Amino acid sequence: MAGPLHRRRDILDAGLARIPADSGKPQVIVDEAFIDFAWAPDSRHVFVLAESETAGHFGLSDIDSTTGRSTILNPDLGAIPIANQPIRGFSFLPGEGFLTSLASARSDIWLLDVIEPPNRWFDRILALFR
Repeated sequence: MAGPLHRRRDILDAGLARIPADSGKPQVIVDEAFIDFAWAPDSRHVFVLAESETAGHFGLSDIDSTTGRSTILNPDLGAIPIANQPIRGFSFLPGEGFLTSLASARSDIWLLDVIEPPNRWFDRILALFR
C-alpha cells in the first residue's frame, strides 16, 4: 500500500514521488517542476498546475499516478501572477471544479509635473541683483 504523496528533495530535485508506507522504493509520479497539485477523490489521479508552453503562463494537467500518463486539461489558464507565492492552495471539489487563490499585485506610477524644485541659496542671492 502506497503512502501519501510527498515533495522530498533527497529523492527528487523537482516533482512528486509516492513514498510507500512499508519503506519500499519511492515511485516518481512527476519529475518536472510544477506550481501546485491536488489529488482526485479516486486517489489515482493527480491534478497539477504547471507552467504551460506559453512562457509566463500556467496550465492544468491530470496525471494517472499508476501509469504516469499525463493528460492536458487546459493548456493555458492565464498568466502566472508575479509574486513569491503566485498560487496558494489548490483543491479539487468533486462536481464543482477547483478552488485556489491567485496572488494579485497593484501598483501605480504618479507623475507630478506642477511642483517646481526649491531654489538654492545661491539662486536666491542672484535674484536680488536682477
